Amino acid sequence: MFFRSKLQKCHLFNGLSDVLLEQLEAGMRWQKLRMDEMLCNKGDAPDGLYVVASGSLVVYDLLHNGQEVALSALGEGAFMGELSVIDQQPRTA
Repeated sequence: MFFRSKLQKCHLFNGLSDVLLEQLEAGMRWQKLRMDEMLCNKGDAPDGLYVVASGSLVVYDLLHNGQEVALSALGEGAFMGELSVIDQQPRTA
């Protein structure tokens, strides 16, 4: 139930019934990250859609000289990885 309430905050799942949210939650794998821990890397195989249940994530890319460039900051309820799930192509960021 805790995570279902988190899913309800994600606009991607707006309008889904409690039954559908429960089924979705049952198929999810939850992962807790430490500060500065990487979730995924550019070029990784598409392994799923990520939803920020709490806290925040920063999406960044590396320039050719190795400098990090922040692309976006994702807060609670945000999601990422949907393009890789749809097109089955490697992650773009």
